[in-house]
Amino acid sequence: MSEMYAYRCKGTVRVAAPTMVTVATALLSASAWAQQVQSGAGATPSAPVPNAQDRLQAPDSPLTIPRVSERPLTAEESPRIRVSSFELSGAVEHPEVGLSVSAVRAILDEAVKAQPEAGYTIADLEAVSDKITDYYRKSGLVVAKAFIPAQDVRGGKVTVRVLEGKLSAIVVEQNKTYSAKTLLRPFDSLLGAPVAKDQIESALLTLTNYPGLSAFGVLSAGQDVGTTKLVLRVQKEERVGYDFAVDNQGSRLAGETRAQAAVTLNNLFGQADQLRTYALYGFDTSDSVASGLYGGFQYSLPIFDSRNFIYLGAATNSYDIGNVEDFADEEPQGDAFEARAGFRHAFAPTRISSGGFAVELQSKKSTFELAGVDQFEDKLTVLQTSADWSLVDQRFRGVNQISVSYSHGFDDVLGSLGEYSSEIGGASRTGATGEFDKFVVGLARLQRLTKGTSLLLNVRGQHSSDPLVSLEQVSLTGPDAVRAYRVTERAGTGDQENFDSALADTGVITTLEYIFPFPGLTDRPAFGNRTWGQVLQLSLFADYAHGELNDADSDQDAEFDIAGWGGSVQFNIPNKAFARVDVAKPFSNDNPDSDDVQAYFRFGVHF
Repeated sequence: MSEMYAYRCKGTVRVAAPTMVTVATALLSASAWAQQVQSGAGATPSAPVPNAQDRLQAPDSPLTIPRVSERPLTAEESPRIRVSSFELSGAVEHPEVGLSVSAVRAILDEAVKAQPEAGYTIADLEAVSDKITDYYRKSGLVVAKAFIPAQDVRGGKVTVRVLEGKLSAIVVEQNKTYSAKTLLRPFDSLLGAPVAKDQIESALLTLTNYPGLSAFGVLSAGQDVGTTKLVLRVQKEERVGYDFAVDNQGSRLAGETRAQAAVTLNNLFGQADQLRTYALYGFDTSDSVASGLYGGFQYSLPIFDSRNFIYLGAATNSYDIGNVEDFADEEPQGDAFEARAGFRHAFAPTRISSGGFAVELQSKKSTFELAGVDQFEDKLTVLQTSADWSLVDQRFRGVNQISVSYSHGFDDVLGSLGEYSSEIGGASRTGATGEFDKFVVGLARLQRLTKGTSLLLNVRGQHSSDPLVSLEQVSLTGPDAVRAYRVTERAGTGDQENFDSALADTGVITTLEYIFPFPGLTDRPAFGNRTWGQVLQLSLFADYAHGELNDADSDQDAEFDIAGWGGSVQFNIPNKAFARVDVAKPFSNDNPDSDDVQAYFRFGVHF
């Protein structure tokens, strides 16, 4: 399937390219010009003989620069031209790439001052135009060309012409599910404009962010002189994706072992939109009661252009609590529901940076019951703003990621919690209300050290001055935090009486991880043109977390610190399969009844 969308600038004048100029006038050398002057021997008595100086200045004869194919090959064959000024043609301001006509004229003015006493040869003039070309291309106009057209030079004024290489057409090839109109959306503002490297790259990167799409672009000569064509070639269109995974990263109270499945529909309505549905079932092989069922969806749709999205989603979680003895006969269970809708704007991506910001409205509800009676019910209405950036540090070969967010909970809005009540069925946290403020920050740096080795520093945390319910607290333990402890627990892996919560209102988690290849396999071929050093990695890590509770109860720690260390092995074939195992232990364990080592695993495949 191939479609072409062409753009023509109104009133376009075809201008000859440097290799196809059409002015065909003869080159007059200095000796040929002298032969036109009559000598005194040829004078007739009826006509007075002018002096030699008068004969040389009488005619205003031009010096002709011929078309390229007829220009002399050596400096000895070329006439010299004493340039009084350069006339610039075809140059316009481009502040979006930092290119100014005044800077171009400054280059030409400097060339006039720097010319030799005898003047410039034609090759010298072409070298001057090459400097203009270099300036344009360093500014990002990668197909722009400055050249010396065929011309008659009068009074030492030489014309330099610029062809900016405007994007006149885009051809889409090998697309099946994505329409050409949808694929061209990132390039709408570029048609008819000079080809700018950063803008073309940004549009191509935006295109590759389309769900399920892989494509690349190639620039070639346009139909008209001085224009450029872009060919977009689609490599892959994944209409439906399937993901399956199993891990032991759940809570021991609701099933540590989890089986997960997800189905992703890309370009569902032909607008580069995406619908993702997912389900998770948690269970415990040693306790049939501990189980949980989680599921949800998220849908995103570009609006206005390719970098603005609206999205909405919902998720529900129903669980039965096991591995408890104190109130097991009362059949403890809970439910949670969350719905969200938002808008996200993605910054124009480059090869070294990407990011965006979002505004999101959230509605959350969580209930807990014993013997069929609701004991607690948390309801929240939250407005969240967030931003994120990713930046490649080319100088020191690292990658930086930054994310920030601010959340405000509303008191008694859309059914959210109002003032705190200690009555049954109220908030699960003493003193908690629907109104709160929370700040979250994430900082990460992946630093390459040597071939195959790198160092990862990850710091993330949140701050709040309000007592928060568990829906808004941060968990400081588990596979994504301090890995030496179970999810949300900080008493190792012992019995319930040793349980301490690792949830905090304010907390920070820091991880330092050294990543290296399996010894002896770094450069050996593996799968899909990858080496074993790329698909199989080992790591050593240390995790630390600090947590604080606002208005802590008498039986709670207002502050606590936990830390651990360990190692991991990871196998990854991008977009196909992955596996990871983490084994960790606390630096110190105050619970003598708990196990000293915690292990997490996760395996998954993608179709």
